[in-house]
Amino acid sequence: MATDRKQIRSYVDDKTKEKFNKICKLENRSESNMVEYLVKKYIEEYEARQERAELKNKLEQSSTSKIG
Repeated sequence: MATDRKQIRSYVDDKTKEKFNKICKLENRSESNMVEYLVKKYIEEYEARQERAELKNKLEQSSTSKIG
């Protein structure tokens, strides 16, 4: 099956692989689908943290400029 999706590869120790595989089975996901889900979730969380940090900086700069 041809796909235009990109591949991500990773290496983990045996114990991590076993635990990950068990979680995938419990969540009824393939390993590939679980990796995609986790990467997307991490990206969303990362971007939200970045946005909060930017907003905090803007608020701090705004309050500093009003004082000065």
